Amino acid sequence: MNPNRYLLIVQFLVLSMLLTYQAFSAETIVLKQDQESYQLGLNLDYFEDAKGEYQLPEIDMLRQSDRFQRSQKKVPSFGYTRSVYWAYFMVENPLKTPKRLLLELAHPFMKQVTLYYSVDGKPFKKEIKGLQVDRSENEIGNRNHMFEMEFPGSSSTRFYMRFENEGPMSFPLMLWNTKAHLKKADLEQIVLGGFYGVVFALLIYNFTIFLSLRDKSYLFYVIFLGLLIVYQLT
Repeated sequence: MNPNRYLLIVQFLVLSMLLTYQAFSAETIVLKQDQESYQLGLNLDYFEDAKGEYQLPEIDMLRQSDRFQRSQKKVPSFGYTRSVYWAYFMVENPLKTPKRLLLELAHPFMKQVTLYYSVDGKPFKKEIKGLQVDRSENEIGNRNHMFEMEFPGSSSTRFYMRFENEGPMSFPLMLWNTKAHLKKADLEQIVLGGFYGVVFALLIYNFTIFLSLRDKSYLFYVIFLGLLIVYQLT
């Protein structure tokens, strides 16, 4: 075979592989100066590790060989499963100044979530959080799992996240700037305060009726409301 023709075929195959990989790879999240939050669900790839046996180097190879699937939902959800799930996404900061953001997993009951991230091709760093992981004294006071991230100016950061749970498997992921997240947390506190206030008022009201009528059905309802409050607070 003509050497030039052989070289042309090899170049064509390499180009086809690159185009295929780009077509099925998650779209990079590009940070903007004035944007306050970024929902990550549609910008990530995921992989089901049914036996929980893979480590990061193997997962990285599997992703590069197109074994990951592109997420089609804003909040990827897989129901009740014992499988471990991995997610991959990229964040690019084209600005000259660094950006400090909060990466939030709004699933407080996740047993364990492991974050791996690499800035501009440097070795991966690792952080672990979760329901069964002791919280450090310096951790952000929030019921959800929060990672403080800094994106250097003109940089690209790769992320892998490993999710392990014994209940519902979903990973609602958001990037927030600090002020926007504080506003969101304040609003949530108001809504939760209203919810607990209404339930507690019902408890007091029905307990008062029970004291007046001595009807056990009201007492059972009061006990139910008390247990509901304790469950929700937990």
